Amino acid sequence: MCGNGIRCFAKFVYDRGYTQATEMTVETLGGTKVLQLTPRDGVIETVKVDMGRPGLDRSDLAMAGDPGPVRGEMLNAAGKDFAVTGVSMGNPHIVFFTESIEAVPIEQVGPPLENHPRFPRRTNVHAVQVLAENELRMVTWERGAGRTLGCGTGACACAVASAVNGLTGRRVRAHLPGGDLLIEWGDDDHVYMTGPATEVFTGTITL
Repeated sequence: MCGNGIRCFAKFVYDRGYTQATEMTVETLGGTKVLQLTPRDGVIETVKVDMGRPGLDRSDLAMAGDPGPVRGEMLNAAGKDFAVTGVSMGNPHIVFFTESIEAVPIEQVGPPLENHPRFPRRTNVHAVQVLAENELRMVTWERGAGRTLGCGTGACACAVASAVNGLTGRRVRAHLPGGDLLIEWGDDDHVYMTGPATEVFTGTITL
């Protein structure tokens, strides 16, 4: 399941005329997602995705150790200890907090945290700087991909982690290197992600 990819998919099928619906369901390996599309001048501008309920138990992360939530658990990477919070959004994420994103060498700490022995299937890694009760910055080391400009499921995980640690409310704007996402953790326990989708190129593949 890719939170950014599903918004791009929604824009593609709408803008190309495969559907005229502004609400659709999409089946993914992370479950069936409900999307609300906002068009402008005949093309999709933003997409709101029901990302489902976050998983807060260690078993949701396929993480070794005793059952229960993962909050403030110490992991060592690159000679430093990190207090991590675990959140699953259909894929595993660990989040740690910092006073300055610029001070985090994510290329150094990301790989050993991704491949930490407590994660036999590896994990996504995020550093978060809380700016306000409703605003945060984040940087991501994605499982199998390295440092990326944006991670939709990761933004959801960071918002949930910030809320459960009492650092923010349940509605935040997440600033990622590739742009902003609005994340809402609703009273129904579902996480809703709203963000843009922009067509940047087209191409032809000859098979």
